[in-house]
Amino acid sequence: MREQINRLATTLVATKPLIIAHDRPTVSISFDDAPRSACQLGASLTEDFGGRSTYYISGKFANSDPLDDYSLTDLHQLNEAGHEICCHGYSHLDYRKHSLDVLKKDLEKNADFFRDNGLPQPRHFAFPFGAVNPRIKAFCSEQFDTCRGIQPCIMRKRLDRALLCSIPLYAKHWNHATYKARIEDVRKNGGWLLFYTHKVTDDPGPYDATPKMMEELLKMTADLEIPIKTVSEAISYLTME
Repeated sequence: MREQINRLATTLVATKPLIIAHDRPTVSISFDDAPRSACQLGASLTEDFGGRSTYYISGKFANSDPLDDYSLTDLHQLNEAGHEICCHGYSHLDYRKHSLDVLKKDLEKNADFFRDNGLPQPRHFAFPFGAVNPRIKAFCSEQFDTCRGIQPCIMRKRLDRALLCSIPLYAKHWNHATYKARIEDVRKNGGWLLFYTHKVTDDPGPYDATPKMMEELLKMTADLEIPIKTVSEAISYLTME
C-alpha cells in the first residue's frame, strides 16, 4: 500500500506539463548505463533505420570493464554520429536512499565527467533503477529538461517532463505481436513511444535486448514511416508549431 501511495504521489507532485502534437507519431530508443554492445551494435542498428538513440550515462562505468562497459571513445563516436548522451547520475545510486546533498554531489560529479571529457552537458536524465519519489522528482526536475521514469505507457497530448514514461525492451518481455500492436497504436492514434534497454546481445540477461528484437522493432517502426528520434529531437518535433 505504501508503495502504491508513493507512486501516485510521485505522479501528481512537481509536474512539468507539456502539450504535444497528437498527429506526429514518434518512437525513441534509449539505453541505460550504455554497455559497449549498446554503444556499438545498438547504435548501428538504429542508424540502419535512419534514427539516432539516447544514452543515459553513469560516469563510474567508463572503461570499468573493457568487454562490457563503454569507453570514452565509444561516447565520442556516438556524439559525433548524432546520438544523444544524457545523465544517469555518476554512481548509479538508488536516489531514494540518499539525502538531497548526496544527490546534488552525484549529479555534479557526472557533470564534471562530461565536461572533463569534452562531452556536451546533458539536458536529460533517467532515474537509476527507475527509483523516484516526490522529493527526488522535484529536485531532479529542476536540473534537467526532462527526467525519465519507467512507467510503461504511451505519452499522448499532455506529458510530464519531470517523469517521462518509457517501455522496457527486454528479452524476458519480448513478444513480437505485443510490440507491433503498440507501434501500430501510435501510428493510428499518435503519441510518443520511448523504449529503454541495456545490452544488445545474443545472450541477454533479464534487462537486455537481442539484436533480432532490436531489428524487428526498428523495422516495424520504419515500415510504418514513424520517425525514430532522440529524446531532444522528439521533444522539439512534438512541440513545434
